[in-house]
Amino acid sequence: DGRVIVEREGISVSYPCKPLLVATFNPEEGDIRDHVLDRIAVSLSADAAPLTVEDRVRAVDGVTKFSNERQDALAQDEEASDGLRSRIVFAREEIKD
Repeated sequence: DGRVIVEREGISVSYPCKPLLVATFNPEEGDIRDHVLDRIAVSLSADAAPLTVEDRVRAVDGVTKFSNERQDALAQDEEASDGLRSRIVFAREEIKD
């Protein structure tokens, strides 16, 4: 919604917001649980190879586009997913033969 609602002792107040969560965790303590990962749009590993400035810009642009134009981004992803699904089906058929 882009709003946060604070409710205490019968009083309810709503404020506009654009939430941002920045967090760290120690992988030695275990994996992040799926129900938490479902709520995170982007996660990056500190162990991954360093990104170039262009890679970082591309990643941020992708997240921003998804936030601002969700339906268009979902439609593009659906097209890409359909193509991958078809390739997987054909690959499975090829393996059977």
